[in-house]
Amino acid sequence: MYLEVMPSGSKYWCQKYRVDGKEKRVALGVYPAVSILAARKARDEATVQLRAGLDPSHEKKRVKLQRSLDRENSFEPIAREGHEKRRDAWSERRADRIMKLLERELFPVLGGRPIAEISA
Repeated sequence: MYLEVMPSGSKYWCQKYRVDGKEKRVALGVYPAVSILAARKARDEATVQLRAGLDPSHEKKRVKLQRSLDRENSFEPIAREGHEKRRDAWSERRADRIMKLLERELFPVLGGRPIAEISA
């Protein structure tokens, strides 16, 4: 593990490793936002992935993509899309009241939850 200083002055905790004979590196976090203890923990997690035969860079990208998909498939964006589709069938006042209700009551509680986890 090492601290890489970029020409712009930004600093990143990094780890070098080899997969299939190729040298690679994975960024563990931005210094000073990520402490050395947190960087060491991320390094240890990457080492566990390597021992399991996984590429830490690929795993990091996979997790990031999964989070993005979870956000897109969460309650709030789907509810907003459904509201927009039905808006033409409602009066302006009704559409506004429904959106205010969603924003006040449901989005704070359910907004970030994946839609698959929500049942009636």
